[in-house]
Amino acid sequence: MWWALWTTIALLNAATQLIQTPHYPKWKPLLWEFSSLYTVGLLYPLVARIARKFSFSKDALVRTLSLHILFLLMFSAAHTSGMVAIRTIGYRIVGQSYEFGGADRVLYEFYKDVILYFALVGLTRGIDYYRKSRESELRSEQLQRRLIEAKLQNLRGQLNPHFLFNTLNMISARMYEDVADADRMITRLSDLLRMTLRSSDEPEVPLKNELDMLNLYLDIMRARFAESIRIDLSVDPNTQNVMVPTLLLQPLVENAIRHGAGCNVEGGRIEVITAAHNGTVSIIVRDDGPGVAGDPKTALHKGFGLSNTAERLRQLYGDHHQLRISNRPASQGGGLEIAIEIPARSNH
Repeated sequence: MWWALWTTIALLNAATQLIQTPHYPKWKPLLWEFSSLYTVGLLYPLVARIARKFSFSKDALVRTLSLHILFLLMFSAAHTSGMVAIRTIGYRIVGQSYEFGGADRVLYEFYKDVILYFALVGLTRGIDYYRKSRESELRSEQLQRRLIEAKLQNLRGQLNPHFLFNTLNMISARMYEDVADADRMITRLSDLLRMTLRSSDEPEVPLKNELDMLNLYLDIMRARFAESIRIDLSVDPNTQNVMVPTLLLQPLVENAIRHGAGCNVEGGRIEVITAAHNGTVSIIVRDDGPGVAGDPKTALHKGFGLSNTAERLRQLYGDHHQLRISNRPASQGGGLEIAIEIPARSNH
């Protein structure tokens, strides 16, 4: 791309020279412009590297400007030397000698290089800014897509005939035993579906919002499984306002019920633990089910919920997060543990 740019500019400049000085042989303006622009092309990667390494800022403006002036002197010397060398060779090929000129010509080229150098620096910073802006837009689009996928998957799970029929059957049975409790369960189910549909389109929400949705889901699960599954929440009050990925908790707990504690014939236990420490918040979901055979990390590729969660964490926090999946030792009750650690950013 860059060589196409230098070639285009050289051709345009050469065409201008040919129009202004029609008495010159056509090869001369072409040689002049191509020798200058191709030398710039050879030097530009170094200029771009310098522009990125020594960007202008208020804190070090004088130092940065001084360094760029030094680089400008070296750039101009290299540009002029390379240009003269190419022209000298070109002239010799046609049996002529090239006369560059004296100090006045060197000074003239330097004046042009002042504009050229800082134009290249500005071009580099502009391209970098555009690329970062595009990357940010793409990350935002990907996060929105992942969030929509998570919402649809969450809603699909709640509308799954197995989940819905079992819940409705449970409500139907309660209607003859405890009308008030059955009515409460209908309200919980409708609230859960409504909250899923209305869940924020923002990629992050306060943890307390996630806990509200989780509690609606757990109310249904507790009523459905009665005493067969015990679900314990241990929430650090300091984590309530911490921003976490939208639709984070319920899919993890649902996964623990389906593939973990819910597999225990004699009943199982699920723990959800949050804690804040050293500028980070940790979220742990563990169960006492059968765990995962082989490498626990393979669980990321077996279910949409975990893989979607992992990808959203990566896009939101990059290297500033951890997602650990491990089988718990038998001495601790066995089962699977999913531990997430993210920066503790508040919504205030």
